[in-house]
Amino acid sequence: MNKKVLIGTCVIILTIIAIVNGCPGPTTANTLDACFGNLPQPSKSISSVEIYFDASTSMKGYFASGDGQISNIVSRFEKIGNNSKIFLVRKNDNVDTYSGYSTDLQNNLNLFDGGSTHFEKLIPMMCDKSSKGKLAMLVTDGIVYINKNASTALEQFQNLLAKALKGKTADKAVAVLKYSAKFASKQVGKGGACYYDMFDTPKKLDTNNRPFYIIAVGAPEDILALQDNTDLKPELQLYYGFDENSILQKGEQESPQKGTGTDLAKDIVLRMTLPKTVSYMYNADNDYFNHSAAKLTLGEKQLKDTTQYTTNSIKTESGINLTITIKSPASTGIGTGTLTYSVENIIPASWLALSVNDDSSPNVLMYRDKTFGLEYLLKGIRDAFDGNKPLVKTTFEYK
Repeated sequence: MNKKVLIGTCVIILTIIAIVNGCPGPTTANTLDACFGNLPQPSKSISSVEIYFDASTSMKGYFASGDGQISNIVSRFEKIGNNSKIFLVRKNDNVDTYSGYSTDLQNNLNLFDGGSTHFEKLIPMMCDKSSKGKLAMLVTDGIVYINKNASTALEQFQNLLAKALKGKTADKAVAVLKYSAKFASKQVGKGGACYYDMFDTPKKLDTNNRPFYIIAVGAPEDILALQDNTDLKPELQLYYGFDENSILQKGEQESPQKGTGTDLAKDIVLRMTLPKTVSYMYNADNDYFNHSAAKLTLGEKQLKDTTQYTTNSIKTESGINLTITIKSPASTGIGTGTLTYSVENIIPASWLALSVNDDSSPNVLMYRDKTFGLEYLLKGIRDAFDGNKPLVKTTFEYK
């Protein structure tokens, strides 16, 4: 092969590798790039899936509606593993094996006799049930049970869940996937299919778009396989626990070398591509990585967004191309040193919009697309898996 052709081929191959790994292209003295490490590869196959139905009375309405939407979605998860089993979490948190299909549940509403769903028991149990190649999933309306006599009941629930889950998260990850289905109140009161508020008061509620959730627990590579599965099509998705350091993505400066000299009279440009793993939040929270959860610090000093730097992000096939432009250090006087871009581990606004902390109003239609206590359920899971560590962290050094 001609030597020039060989060199050209090598350059093309290296460029493709750089793009695939999320490393930006050529740089100037004032352009600093970062690369992110690779997470585990998604599983090629999953041996078994255990699906636990929250069989509380407030779940009846999804099946009483008769449209089969919730069963249709659950059936997608049944097909993920080579072997799947269904269980019902019923009265007094008893877990019963269910021999039928999820589609049969709309004809067996009497099986929904549970109540006061205890996530602080169920999610840790799912950690115990799951292992590499074996996923455990909870299908639930996500309504948090609290001690209604406590003024700080939701915060107490969050802490209780985090504490119960904390010791069981080693080598585990969790996915929270949101869907919607038709909900119908066939009979308000004992034995009926209706909505129950925070005080366990039955209320009539009919809606075509009531949210419900699938919480999946398993090995990180198995949970990544869920995100890779385009058939699941969740409306929203949220993940925790992929990385052993509890940082979902950790970036390293790629070029030029750390501590490189720059022209302080000119703007400094930081570039990185956040992999698809974190882009699940981008569709619903357009400014998540730009403003709402992101911050840039120089040493211990936090820089001022829009005043000292600006951020722009574009979603691509590779992930999110992020460009941060820092106004010239000579004009702003910010100095030199180590820049750290980090994204706080906060619950995205799209999820917070689903949560309500008081659903006791007689006007129950106010809550047809809301979930009582969801914010605290998500925070409890987050605290157990990731604590207060950032979701993304990247450092750049310049002088």
